[in-house]
Amino acid sequence: MTTPRTIIITGYGINCEEETKFAFEKAGAKAKIVHLTDLIEGDKSFKNYQIAVFPGGFSFGDDTGSGKALAHKFRHKMKERLSQFVAGDNLVIGICNGFQVLVNLGLVPALNQSYEDRKVALVHNDSARYIDRWVDLEFEEKSVWTQGIKRTSFPIAHGEGKFYAPREILVQLQQKNLIAARYVAGEMAAYQSLPANPSHRFHSTPTLDFAQRAIQKKQSTPTPGRTRIKDLQKCSTIFLIK
Repeated sequence: MTTPRTIIITGYGINCEEETKFAFEKAGAKAKIVHLTDLIEGDKSFKNYQIAVFPGGFSFGDDTGSGKALAHKFRHKMKERLSQFVAGDNLVIGICNGFQVLVNLGLVPALNQSYEDRKVALVHNDSARYIDRWVDLEFEEKSVWTQGIKRTSFPIAHGEGKFYAPREILVQLQQKNLIAARYVAGEMAAYQSLPANPSHRFHSTPTLDFAQRAIQKKQSTPTPGRTRIKDLQKCSTIFLIK
């Protein structure tokens, strides 16, 4: 089997690229960290890569909102190149801040393969606070990213992690089976005496995997980029690939 080649984007406040590279290589991929400027100026490209990764961090300091400035850069400097990569037989993953970037780009949920029409948002947590804790997840939708995983726990760290979408979009996500996982009151929530959902008071749906299976995108505000636990390596892929 051909070894998949992974491009991991870095620069301007992204700070989890090394851990992400380690995880992909641990899973058997060949990973390379590439600076955003090199992509924009054409010194590097998406060619010859099968997986593109937007890691976690605080891109551009999140000064105008989480992930907005980096999304703006890609939209105005690399729109066509990124669109070509997404439309191909490739994988894309956004972890934590990277997920916020993909949402701001309009690449998710990509209903009807509409990659530039933004339909959802990540807004401030109901607590109005930056949250740093662990969560428990139960998986529903089967994809290349979640195959073989039923339930697990991950750390999170975000201030804008509450997934928002109009009711009609939420209905489509349900109908098209595009919800990969839900927060559950598992071991970590019980141990810390915390609610299952860290971002929202009422709903259990986390900000995970709202994308067309045809392009196999994956997004995650839980932050596995900070997690390297031996038990998490039993499955081939999950978010940053365990």
